[in-house]
Amino acid sequence: LSLHDALPICTIGLIENGSWAPAAARIMQGMFEKSKNITWLENNVKITSSLSEANEAEIEAMAEELCK
Repeated sequence: LSLHDALPICTIGLIENGSWAPAAARIMQGMFEKSKNITWLENNVKITSSLSEANEAEIEAMAEELCK
């Protein structure tokens, strides 16, 4: 059973550490390219050193999108 077959219908949003792994979101999205029934959130979060007020707003937007 592969990762692509094991996932149910789901919604995915990414929070990446931009200072340690700046390509993480792109790599993680690539891991799910073959998966079906996935909806990607429009709002992703990239934290570059520490959580900022802008990041907090992005996380809030992500949460609101998940609650739709």
